[in-house]
Amino acid sequence: MQIPDLSNIPELKPVEPGTYTIRIKKAKDTKASTGTQGIMLICDIVDVDDAETLFHTLWISENSLRMTKDFIVALGLDPADTSTEDFEGIEFEALLDIDTFEGRTKNILVRAIAN
Repeated sequence: MQIPDLSNIPELKPVEPGTYTIRIKKAKDTKASTGTQGIMLICDIVDVDDAETLFHTLWISENSLRMTKDFIVALGLDPADTSTEDFEGIEFEALLDIDTFEGRTKNILVRAIAN
């Protein structure tokens, strides 16, 4: 099979810092190398065609429970009864910034903005 000419396909790139509408397209359980459990959110930036996929992890550890709760509440979920599956399909406003890690520039989710 011959692959068609892909040279005109635009490169995905980070968006400028600011407030954007985010859609969670997938949520899945994850575990850090330290054993800390979390929920990885795989997100799209709505109405920005050439934006990179945004990854955000909610860590379930003593040091990050406040941030995880704030995020869950901002999305309108119940902090007493939320599971991984509850995140998929949610759209919300979020403040994004840019970070460079290991020479690669990417967007990071600074915080979700309560509805």
